[in-house]
Amino acid sequence: MPPQQGYDPELLLAIAGMDYQAGRFTDALRGYNAVLRLRPDDVNALYRLGMTEIQLGHVDNGFANVGRAIALDPSRVEFQIGLANAYGRLGRLDESVKASGRAVLLAPENAEAFTNLVKSAFESVMRGEPSSPAAVAAPGKDIKSISVVVCSRNEKQGRRIKAHYEALLVDCDFEIIQIYDARSLCEGYNRGFARTRGDVVIFSHDDIEILSADFSSHLLHHLAVNDLIGVAGTSRLVGPSWTAAGWPRTHGCVAHGHLDGSGFDIECYGPTPKGPIEAVDGVFIAANREVCEAIQFDDATFDGFHYYDLDFSYRAFLEGFRIAVPWEIFIVHHVRPDHPHWGKFPVEWEKYAPIFLAKHRSRMSAAAGSSNGRWPGVHFGSQADAVAFHRAMVRAQNIP
Repeated sequence: MPPQQGYDPELLLAIAGMDYQAGRFTDALRGYNAVLRLRPDDVNALYRLGMTEIQLGHVDNGFANVGRAIALDPSRVEFQIGLANAYGRLGRLDESVKASGRAVLLAPENAEAFTNLVKSAFESVMRGEPSSPAAVAAPGKDIKSISVVVCSRNEKQGRRIKAHYEALLVDCDFEIIQIYDARSLCEGYNRGFARTRGDVVIFSHDDIEILSADFSSHLLHHLAVNDLIGVAGTSRLVGPSWTAAGWPRTHGCVAHGHLDGSGFDIECYGPTPKGPIEAVDGVFIAANREVCEAIQFDDATFDGFHYYDLDFSYRAFLEGFRIAVPWEIFIVHHVRPDHPHWGKFPVEWEKYAPIFLAKHRSRMSAAAGSSNGRWPGVHFGSQADAVAFHRAMVRAQNIP
């Protein structure tokens, strides 16, 4: 029915929307065109017209109209989500990944956008689509020296992690300080730091592998604009675990490798937040030297092997240091069956939880407002597929 003077475009838009939801796509198409004859720049009608055309098989026209709507209002995250879903239904997974990445950049806290990104990146890898590494930002003119501090309980593990970092940092000015007799991680890290000379200091578990291409460039780039970085953390510390706030306050990515060789569980905790990070996980922490000099590990309070990381990073946050969780550094943590990742918190962890809360509760964020939701995760049988997935996620979150 052609529009005439006196027709209400909002009513026409609503009726077309009901037709679309009911699967009456031809009627919806007619309705959206009627709205656009009355209001040619109506971005909602233009977007919905495009989605309707895609449903009717007019794919090129549909995507063109969705693109016009996005150009008119690039801030609409739901447009990018709808675009990603449409590409996904058509099996155009690379384009789905890109659209999902743009949605995440627009609204990092949007669970649908991030879940779509994880899903489309996973499906892209499973279909065998290639994924090249994301571009590496230059670290700048000032090339910094790097110190790595590792506490190990056995020499075999110590030799393995030493060789791993030597291979990663072969082109850098670096040193590795290994502590085999730490009384606690706080004590061992403090003793190790006292022996370092590097401008950048890494505190690392000995049961990890770093799979990122150009690791040192990513490391130095992020520490040129931040004071401390981790690979997983929270933008709202509300309890004795950095995961306590739940989605959308968890950030970063870690792969947990099964020691039996059955594959990799990749936990996609969340994208880079718009605000600051308050605390990070201790599997990998890197900081500029001035942070380590100002904020030592509290070996008097935490004289075991837990809470060294939350206490150290949270105190750095309270002192005003800039903390980030960049996705570019991809770590596989080869975890034992009794690791907390599998839901088994050791007795010692439980012992120190109230001690941590007694020290910091008065300054921690309130839990109110947290969704306490669960982040998405994926499983891959091979390391190559895990790396390809991570590359796809990084590239999608760096699309301009």
